Amino acid sequence: MVDSTALTCAGANDGSITISSPIGGSGSYQYTINGGTSWSTQTNYTGLAASTYDVRIRDANNFSCVTVLSASLIIDEPAGITASVSHTNETCTGDNNGSITITGAIGGSNLFEYSFNGGVNWGTSNNINGLPDGTYSIRVRDQLATVCWTDLGSVTILEGTNVQTGPIYRIPNE
Repeated sequence: MVDSTALTCAGANDGSITISSPIGGSGSYQYTINGGTSWSTQTNYTGLAASTYDVRIRDANNFSCVTVLSASLIIDEPAGITASVSHTNETCTGDNNGSITITGAIGGSNLFEYSFNGGVNWGTSNNINGLPDGTYSIRVRDQLATVCWTDLGSVTILEGTNVQTGPIYRIPNE
């Protein structure tokens, strides 16, 4: 029997293959996941990249006795998380009314959490309002595999500008 697990995140290289319950032959076995290029008594293969694996077993006392368990075992990789970021600056100095919105998030399980402070805090809302001027580090992560996140970079909310008025002069009618 052959079991496998897909990668938790795009590029994670944490897939696995487990071979169990062999019967027959001498009772001593060797295994390969690369079509016979190398053999081992190991039954658990971890840290695997997304790929197609050729899983075989052979009798350790009769190397010509080889059985293909799965010639095309696929370890899948979920799509990487991507999204877009937009923002609005403060209207006037001190208004604290800047905002950041993350849209179009796709990848992973398609259930997301968002961070506007570099991953310190996470929440399910894709926007944040009432922001003062400053720089914010934006991340999105998979809600079902929280180790899978994407850094969307930094957004700078600019300080608002106040309307400047000078002295008011009244010019009499002539």
